Amino acid sequence: MNDYACIVDEHGSYVNYTALINGEPQFYELKEGEETVDVPPPPLRPHAGAHGFIRPCLENGCWAEAASPSEIEEWELLHPAPEPEAASPQDAALAQLMREVALLKIQGVKKDG
Repeated sequence: MNDYACIVDEHGSYVNYTALINGEPQFYELKEGEETVDVPPPPLRPHAGAHGFIRPCLENGCWAEAASPSEIEEWELLHPAPEPEAASPQDAALAQLMREVALLKIQGVKKDG
């Protein structure tokens, strides 16, 4: 039977997420002080401005941020948000059409009201 578990160190810091077969981690050897815990993996922050943890730590069965505000600030400088993609011509046309529909609805409400 395949199960999955998070691996945390002796301080509860997230280390890895791994498959378990017969209760044993696969493709990962536990180091001293590490253990598997039956909780979903923490959401990890991919870049500045995104949601998730930078240094997740398990506290009372819930993931919490272990990074200090200064560590988070430094991490965000090293992992900036990606530049937004330019809208395609189709997206721009759809946005314009939606604005026009909204304007017509507003004008209809004002005419009726």
